[in-house]
This record gives sequence, structure tokens and C-alpha cells, in this order.
Amino acid sequence: MVLSRLGNASDNPDYSPDGKHIVFASRRSGTPELWMTDADGDNLKQLTRFGVQSLGVPHWSPDNRHVAFFARMGSEQPQIYVLDATQDQPVPRQVTHEVPGCNIPSWSLSGEFLYCSRRIGGEMRLYRVPAGSGEKGESEMERWFEGKSATETSDGRVLYIKNDHPGLFARSLAGDATANPEERLVEDIRGPVGYFAPVSKGVYYTGQDSFGRYVALRFFDYARRRTVEVAPRSITGQVNSLTVTPDGSRLVYTQNPHAGIDLILIQFQ
Repeated sequence: MVLSRLGNASDNPDYSPDGKHIVFASRRSGTPELWMTDADGDNLKQLTRFGVQSLGVPHWSPDNRHVAFFARMGSEQPQIYVLDATQDQPVPRQVTHEVPGCNIPSWSLSGEFLYCSRRIGGEMRLYRVPAGSGEKGESEMERWFEGKSATETSDGRVLYIKNDHPGLFARSLAGDATANPEERLVEDIRGPVGYFAPVSKGVYYTGQDSFGRYVALRFFDYARRRTVEVAPRSITGQVNSLTVTPDGSRLVYTQNPHAGIDLILIQFQ
């Protein structure tokens, strides 16, 4: 099933925690903006009207209400914003103001914090910032460890991490997470084009070969420490991003925009 009514040039879909809505970035209005739709593609709604050239990677808060994303205003650094998607005309609130800027936000299970990445001294580092920040000046940012993007598991016990090294990593959030050892879960996800979406029993991800070329959608079973192939590239085409419903019954991914189709739904039996 193709969610064709979402239009062209759409990317970075994210299911709400209750599985009822999808938020995504799209250039359907001429510039990248955030849009929201019901899970079946109905009731399309525009959430932002920034009119900038760089905006995306939206993520829902655990309460199914707020969406965090990044946006770059002109020549300024990218920063994190949060909006209330339940409002008729949401007004985005800027959360971070730091230089270098912040990118690729995700929520903690509690909804109290946002994870984001910053490139400092040539290295991508993960930071944690209170989601309620918004005043001008330095935020109460905690510097964590190396990483480009991070997502907590549904029980908030483990943080899945992608950095510039081959592999997908996990780190326990028990106690002092910054002192906990890092575990490599899989090796066949690489570079900036690797995407992943954790669910309760494991993680869906874009499997890649040794050259970093996408080859298949795969699933890593966390308890069994086993990887299975969900769909080869011959079926999916080039996958650029993906999201999964909390119950693991549906997966939406972004196909290469040059193919003329963007957001595609896989329904699992």
C-alpha cells in the first residue's frame, strides 16, 4: 500500500506513540514544512509555515501531543523546536540556541528531556536538554557521548545510538548512562544514510553492505540476538527513513524521491 495522498518530496515520517497519526516533512508547499496525517493518510494538516530551506526529522513526544524537530533559519545554526500538534495553528517554540547548533532530536520516555547531536571539534556528540527550555541564552545541556542520533526503547531502559562508525549501538540508561559500556548490536548499518526504528522487541533498520549501499530492510531481535530480513531492496527500492507503529504491525518508509513515490506502508501479518 502506498500512502500516495501524502504527495511528493516527503521524508522523515514518525508514528505517534498511540499509532494514530504520522508526522513528516514535505516540500509540497515549496519549502520543507511539517505535516501531519491520520495513520491511514486521511486528514492531512500543515503544522509549520517557516519558509526555510532546511527543516525536518520530527519526533512525537510520549504523550502524543508535542513534536520536536530541527530547523535552520537562513545562515544560522540548526536548532531544536517543539510544537503542540493538537492546536489548530501550532506556534513552534525554540528549545535550543547554542552554537554549534543542535540536530536530530528525540524524546526521553518521560518527555522531560530531548536528545540532540552537535558537531564539535569534528566529532558528533549527543547532548540532553530539558524539553521545557526556550529562553534566550545557553540551555541546560548535558554533554553525553559520541553519537549522531539516539532513540530510547519503549521501556526507557536502553538508548539505541547511531554514530559515524559502522554499526548500531545500545547503552543502558540505568544509573549514570554516560559511564555505562556501549554494545554493538549489528554491524550492517553505516554512515549518515543508516536509519533505525526501535520497537518493544528489537529494532528495524536499513541493512547495508560493506560499501554502505542499502540492500534490505532488516529486524534485529534483541532477546535472541538474531537478525532477519524483512524486505530486500528489489521490493522496497532505496529506503531513506522509516517508522514503525508501537505494536510493530505497520512500517512506513521513505523511498528514493527520484522514483516518484515517497511514503510507503508495509502491513505485517
